[in-house]
Amino acid sequence: ARTNMDRYKGFCECLKVYDIEKQDKFCLTTPFDIYSYKQIIFDFLDSLNSLPEAFVCVSDYIAHFIQFYFSEHPERIPDGIIITGFDASDEYTNVDGQITTAEVKTDHLGKRLASQALYRIANPDAPYELTYVRPDIVYRESRILI
Repeated sequence: ARTNMDRYKGFCECLKVYDIEKQDKFCLTTPFDIYSYKQIIFDFLDSLNSLPEAFVCVSDYIAHFIQFYFSEHPERIPDGIIITGFDASDEYTNVDGQITTAEVKTDHLGKRLASQALYRIANPDAPYELTYVRPDIVYRESRILI
């Protein structure tokens, strides 16, 4: 998804700003459909001989699969692992309220999108716009212990 790519680019830029080397072996960035997330993520994690200290996920949905994997493989993280997400979704109870995440105010975002759609209808020749909404970061311990 475009928003996922934007989040990944922001993550890479942040690493540069803080002079942290990106380790591609820990980055799962290939496109895949929503119905294969679990299997692809589990296969990816199985393929890692060593693990990073943390996983920065593009969504709480992805973070949920990472946590689910480690709940099935606790021997891989004897001291726990840090997992972060994005969306502040309460839909994924295994990570809800436990991980650092970005709270996207979807009601505000929906209103903004509706307003933009109405503007486009009224002004079809107006130049296209790209709007970014900065979410609130909800900081939490984020260390998952199984």
